[in-house]
Amino acid sequence: WTFQDWVKSWGEEDGIEHVPGPIKSPQRAIQKLIRNYDRDIGAITDMVRCTIVCDTVADCASFVRKMRQRSVIGKEERGAGKLMRLTRIKNRFHPLYDTKHSRGYRDLSLNVEVCWVRHEHGLEFVPVESWGKGGRGAQRRHVCEVQVTHSPLSCS
Repeated sequence: WTFQDWVKSWGEEDGIEHVPGPIKSPQRAIQKLIRNYDRDIGAITDMVRCTIVCDTVADCASFVRKMRQRSVIGKEERGAGKLMRLTRIKNRFHPLYDTKHSRGYRDLSLNVEVCWVRHEHGLEFVPVESWGKGGRGAQRRHVCEVQVTHSPLSCS
């Protein structure tokens, strides 16, 4: 499994389209490090990202509810079996969102922190309650981005 495969599987039964995003370029990562993160390499997020395209706004809401069910929020520690931490939601659907920053694009941008260990056959995602605990091999973590949009607004 990769992060893309994993996210794609969440919407397959609902007919939701998964569009893998490109990996953030080194140039863009360096630019963000300097402009936004005071050169703190640990602050880089969304090197891996994707878009979920839903047919209806109700489908968007349903997908986000499913993500919430699989996640802990912020600094929560509880959540047996949950595989990610939802760290931020940017609501570009909100009527007060200034679209000049996104050139008119609207979506929900969700940042999710995931933890995994690599095996010879791919990745194993680690439940939040096991993060930092031994016995699973070398754990790695990253904050990925999942954009959820409505198909009439999508650029895909």
